Amino acid sequence: MKLSGKTRIHMLLAAAVVLLAGSCAHVIAPQYQVAYFGNDHTSGDVPAEPRTYSEGEDIIILGNLGELEKTGYEFDGWNTSRDGSGDQINPGYILTVDGETALYAQWTPRVYHISFDGTEADRGEPPEEVPLEYDAQFILPDPGTLERDGYAFDGWDTRPDGTGVRYFPDDPLTVPDEDVTLYAQWSVRTFRVSYHGNQETDGDPPEQLEVTAGSEAELKGPETLERTGHRFTGWNTRQDGTGESFDPGDAVIVEEELDLFAQWELLQFQVAWDAAEADRGEAPETEKLDYGE
Repeated sequence: MKLSGKTRIHMLLAAAVVLLAGSCAHVIAPQYQVAYFGNDHTSGDVPAEPRTYSEGEDIIILGNLGELEKTGYEFDGWNTSRDGSGDQINPGYILTVDGETALYAQWTPRVYHISFDGTEADRGEPPEEVPLEYDAQFILPDPGTLERDGYAFDGWDTRPDGTGVRYFPDDPLTVPDEDVTLYAQWSVRTFRVSYHGNQETDGDPPEQLEVTAGSEAELKGPETLERTGHRFTGWNTRQDGTGESFDPGDAVIVEEELDLFAQWELLQFQVAWDAAEADRGEAPETEKLDYGE
């Protein structure tokens, strides 16, 4: 049978409609992934999403199921940007999928405390406790009002007996993943006992002596010191003799630098007169005169 041109066109259009309807029946909706990332975590695992989601599908955002951890930080939810500048999305939030979604773990620094211990100080108070974020830089203070008799401050240590890590004032400390107590360290102070000739004319004063604070020092004599026309009478803490006086052999508890000045007594000499065959009169009376008079 011979078809007319008009009939042939109608048949072609019908076939096209059938084909179009068949192809529409097999269209597949887009599928998307939701992926979680630890973002510099140091242990644990990110939640796994084994399936994909259709556009417009609602999902519940997972929590920290794999026990993600980052040293010195607390887990603080998810964000669509690694640096936290995107949308913050916390566990339990219902998200409508509209494309590929990447969620990055967010981390908040933990706060630790740096505290100070006077460690046998006799007086004063240690610096106040300081709260600081993990990995922060902290400049260590001086001992403040802490004092220990006979000792000099010798830095801070992470152990009371000084066997830990030693720090000194103005040193930087990087805050670790724990609270830190720093213990004051003390070194025994030494003082000098120094002798001075004080206008001597010959010889040398005794050698300087170094003494541990609180220890006893036995004072020396003048040794080779001499001063013409004078007699050595001891030591004094002031050159003019108005301070505290000491004798050779005295035992002195040294609590500070000690300077001792030789003390001298002016000698007197007797002057006697002889008449030497004079026929009359009396010779002058005998006199005692100071040296140099």
